[in-house]
Amino acid sequence: MSKMLQRLLPNQVVQSLPELHHIVRPVETYVNCSSCRLMCNKGDAHQKWYFNDKTKCCTFYPKLHNWQLGRIFLSDSPRRHTLIREEMIRSNSYNALGLHPPEDYLQKQVQSGYPESFGKAAELLCPFYEKEMRGCSIWEYQNTVCRSWFCKHEEGSRGLGFWNSITMLGSYYEKIIAIWCIEQYDIPCQSPMDIHDHIDWYKRCAQYVETIPESAIQEMRSDFVEDAIQHICKYYDDFDRPMPNILRSAVSKFEFRDEEVILMGYSEFARIITPRSIFRFLSKLDGIRTWREALRESNQEGANLSEELIVHMFKQDMLSPYHEEDFQVGMRISVQYDDDVLKMTAPIPDIEIYGVPKGASLKSIT
Repeated sequence: MSKMLQRLLPNQVVQSLPELHHIVRPVETYVNCSSCRLMCNKGDAHQKWYFNDKTKCCTFYPKLHNWQLGRIFLSDSPRRHTLIREEMIRSNSYNALGLHPPEDYLQKQVQSGYPESFGKAAELLCPFYEKEMRGCSIWEYQNTVCRSWFCKHEEGSRGLGFWNSITMLGSYYEKIIAIWCIEQYDIPCQSPMDIHDHIDWYKRCAQYVETIPESAIQEMRSDFVEDAIQHICKYYDDFDRPMPNILRSAVSKFEFRDEEVILMGYSEFARIITPRSIFRFLSKLDGIRTWREALRESNQEGANLSEELIVHMFKQDMLSPYHEEDFQVGMRISVQYDDDVLKMTAPIPDIEIYGVPKGASLKSIT
């Protein structure tokens, strides 16, 4: 983890966080940005669950602080220098603190219905997205928000919480270091600074942060940092949680697709496609049977489900520990669809159902 943080933050800052040095960076095997699994296939009837193939998830305008911009301008990449300079001119949304989303971009966010439009609205495409390579043109210098965001997580909601905590920690330091540069050093050409003055200032900031004194780093370590570290460690420790014998359904949404069903748990981005016979299994999670007993009975009835699928559903928070105080054993839910009622004997709370065919009944679902 320290190597990843060193790519995001000055080395002196990383060294001041020894509590995180033991953490091994989680490998998110479900994510492959070069071959995005969430890009919409043209003609797919379920486009609402997928990203625009012209944008992927890059419908976000990243904040780049003075010292981060300086790192880019000090790099040996004239192409990146030109890209940042042109965006500064186009947006006119830069100052001594750095480059931030321009007003017209923020208005587009509102008009597009953000965050529902995330990954879909082409007008929100990041200015640093490289269309030919279908990826970020400044990835090595990108901020923590982008570098620590994943659409899916090997450890489900615990992975999401872990990376969100990394984002909060990194974003805090990115900003507080930029403010430190302004407070410690004279900003050149105060009245006014043109774009060339700003670029020179950004370069100086990148050099300043390499020599931040230890006393300044210790002053930056606030209660916010302590809380973020505590959350990171907690989520990391929870990665090895045991799978209990008694489970309940934690499916939040599902949608029928042909002979299959799309299940969702902690996130709409994290989906599992299973046979419809999964409902046989879910209906047997009554707080009495173990999940293996429920699986064996379901397969005896022809469900043809594997243990690997059930374990995967647990890790993706579509199954969770059963607590007697949460549900009554064998509780029923019913969903009205036209003239039909779908009923399931299982603790399945707060479910949203999509794509239920007209005339559907319990028999056709199970």
